[in-house]
Amino acid sequence: MRSYQSDLLSRIITNAMDKSSNDIYGVRGFIIKRIQQFNLNAEINYTTVLAEAYYRIYAQIINKDKEIQNMESYIRKVAINFLIETLRKRQREWNCGQRLARMSLKEHLNAEYEKLDKAFTKSQIAKALKKLEKRQRTLFRLRVYADWSYGDIATYFVRLGWEQSSNSTTHNKLSKQYSRILEKLRDSLSEL
Repeated sequence: MRSYQSDLLSRIITNAMDKSSNDIYGVRGFIIKRIQQFNLNAEINYTTVLAEAYYRIYAQIINKDKEIQNMESYIRKVAINFLIETLRKRQREWNCGQRLARMSLKEHLNAEYEKLDKAFTKSQIAKALKKLEKRQRTLFRLRVYADWSYGDIATYFVRLGWEQSSNSTTHNKLSKQYSRILEKLRDSLSEL
């Protein structure tokens, strides 16, 4: 409904302004300066801002039954608010574009990493795993190949006598060790 009323009011005001002096309440220069100040020349013009101002004034009078005391300052206030809203909308659109660009860059990097992962043969991975200690190899194999949770691995290590208990401290310790193992593997694979 607002869109229809806005379009109708915009047409009425634009027609009225074309026939008049085109400077109602002496705000033309003020609005044009603000449009230039906010660098919105390409997006909106004076008549669009003034039409929006009059629409908001019309809505204020109809909805709240208030009389506006100083029409010139109210038009200026409404015009500034409209320009700021337009500027924020442009900023949101730009941020959305940047976010999409970052996402596509991330997807590109992930694809590159996948190519690198596929480039290493099983024999190279086996050589890198042989450089690890037995406990580290077991942790890596259970985590990656068997897809065990840290809790299951901790319980298994307790049975083997490699850990004292399978509590949350052990789980945390295993996850840190797993991260270090991955770093060692990356280093070993880069040397091969």
